[in-house]
Amino acid sequence: MIAVSRTIFKRSPEASTARVLERRKELAVPHAYAPISRIKGWLEGFGEQVDTSREIHALLCEHLDENAATFAGAYDIPLRIFTAEANEDLRRRLLG
Repeated sequence: MIAVSRTIFKRSPEASTARVLERRKELAVPHAYAPISRIKGWLEGFGEQVDTSREIHALLCEHLDENAATFAGAYDIPLRIFTAEANEDLRRRLLG
């Protein structure tokens, strides 16, 4: 007869909570980009057709890495600022 030792690894409540929060973040991030008309219109100028938050997120991940696509947790706010009518001159200076 072979004796088998069983070790039960208990997870700390903090580790479980951290894992749940990280998973929620992973699920929420693709929905953090509002597909407002000015952002969609700006992206269309580059030949990109997007209709949903997930499509905007996927496009950003395609051209940036997944971490950079969140803009350090600001998500769509930089896109909203950059595409604001008041920043048209800035866009022209940066993008030509």
